[in-house]
Amino acid sequence: MKSLDELLNTAAENLPGGWQIKIEVEKDSGSITAILPDGSEVDMHEPDEEMEDQFWAALKLASDEYECGEIL
Repeated sequence: MKSLDELLNTAAENLPGGWQIKIEVEKDSGSITAILPDGSEVDMHEPDEEMEDQFWAALKLASDEYECGEIL
């Protein structure tokens, strides 16, 4: 498992321009959101999925969409 610093550095190095990953944490909960260059948001929550997995899914979404030249 990577440290939080390693995860954030990976995102910073690999996110395509204009993309963001938002991480929100509150008591008993947390969420990961991918933010597209046009400002629209994709909630990465999947039941029974760890936040780290949601983080990687957001990074993969950004990478896949950038490579395809598509926006959701």
